[in-house]
Amino acid sequence: MYFIKIIRALYSLLCAFFYSLIYINKIKINPFHSKFIGAVFIKSGKIHIKNGFSARSGLFLNIDSGLLTIGNNVFINRNTSINCKKKITIGNNVIFGENVKVYDHDHDYKAGLTKIRTTFICKEINIGNNVWIGSNVTILKGVTIGSGAIISAGSIVYQDIPPNKLFIQKKSSELIDIYEK
Repeated sequence: MYFIKIIRALYSLLCAFFYSLIYINKIKINPFHSKFIGAVFIKSGKIHIKNGFSARSGLFLNIDSGLLTIGNNVFINRNTSINCKKKITIGNNVIFGENVKVYDHDHDYKAGLTKIRTTFICKEINIGNNVWIGSNVTILKGVTIGSGAIISAGSIVYQDIPPNKLFIQKKSSELIDIYEK
């Protein structure tokens, strides 16, 4: 058991060092005060990860001209994906469940089919301190999640969540005509 813990610690240390070398001046993480296991892609932009960060396998950080800031003592569970084109801020003492997806942008479907792959609408995401995000949650652009909030598993967060509130998404099946002007 101790052997596995040592191997994981060494792997975490190597991951943090590796990405710090590959993305010099683009990623800031202290490998001795964080447990980083995952993949990073930075086209342009930056990542700042403070102390006490811990991630399980399957973490994917994709930064394309944005800024991702992760506070102190943040835990991210398996298979989480954070995609940043503008700005995503995650506060201190935040817990992510498994399979969480975070996008500060979406495709501009009004640009037409020929431009939809390269045209985006971007808005900042702010996640406060002491937030618990359940498994299989998707957080969409322009959202602020207040400190102390809890997001229930399986939710799609598309609106602001006030501090110290429990967000439970109710089932809805509303259809909107995308070509309506």
